[in-house]
Amino acid sequence: MEKTESIFKVIHYMYSRYDIRRLRYPTFKAEWHECAYFKDLDDVERYVQHQAQMWNKAAEVFPVDSKTVYHYAYVIIEIPLGMEVNVFHLGQNLSVRIYLPDGTLWGVKPYADFFPRYGLDSDGFNYWGKKNQFWGRDPEEIKFKPGDIVEILGYPGNGYWSEDEVNLAIIVKTPPTKEEVAEMKKLYLATHSGFDICDHALCSEFGSHLDTYEVLSQCSDSIDHASTISVFPLTKLISSRRRKALQALYDKYLETVKDNDDTLRTIDETKYVTLENFMERTAYIEEGNSNEEGRESCYKSGRHNRKDG
Repeated sequence: MEKTESIFKVIHYMYSRYDIRRLRYPTFKAEWHECAYFKDLDDVERYVQHQAQMWNKAAEVFPVDSKTVYHYAYVIIEIPLGMEVNVFHLGQNLSVRIYLPDGTLWGVKPYADFFPRYGLDSDGFNYWGKKNQFWGRDPEEIKFKPGDIVEILGYPGNGYWSEDEVNLAIIVKTPPTKEEVAEMKKLYLATHSGFDICDHALCSEFGSHLDTYEVLSQCSDSIDHASTISVFPLTKLISSRRRKALQALYDKYLETVKDNDDTLRTIDETKYVTLENFMERTAYIEEGNSNEEGRESCYKSGRHNRKDG
């Protein structure tokens, strides 16, 4: 297939230090940001370096003013041109790159997180399936370890977190390495066949959901996932009280899984309806009740595994 045309959207995340009440953990807004668009990645990199140098010089000339604005990161999102995306997934992209305020490259998501909605034949589906596959991380790309307290930046495409928010969390598990993904794929291919092993299907098994840190935060009572490149070291001092609270969450998690050897990927079972529940609901409907009544009956009686109904 022909190479997909794209543009690069550069989002410069920063925040003002004036309103100190809004800059406290566990969550604060990085809402003051600037955007620019480019056709070429080389132009993007030149722009980021120019911006970093410009703000650095401004800090030297106006040291007092520079203390009122904090530059968090540059997020570069590669957006496909001429293709329709789902309105509920406006963060779909062909790649993402993140640079630190000084212009240093922090991380790259080199694979796509996007599927054209129309006009694909089987070859097209497999082409995009391959572009959407995650192949694992090099060890040096995994900058944190379990037990580290970190910040997570929300941006378009990091669908697990609200855009423009920075959240405090503690690492539970790291993303898999290239060797680990290769082993996972080898095991999968050995136990599947037919459509299940084509690239279109493989991108569902080995997609962006694997390229994440598993984390715990005080904003949630369950494990969350953060895109690998969206995780940063702390930029502020953290109180001993909040640090102990996060450590307590991590210690509780370790107690829960210490006897479970199969903890490579945590599966949220609340998303799946059990076969028993399905059969009960089907029998209820066959007795003459509506589908909606059947669903409500099962859920009200507690015979369900879902929180969202």
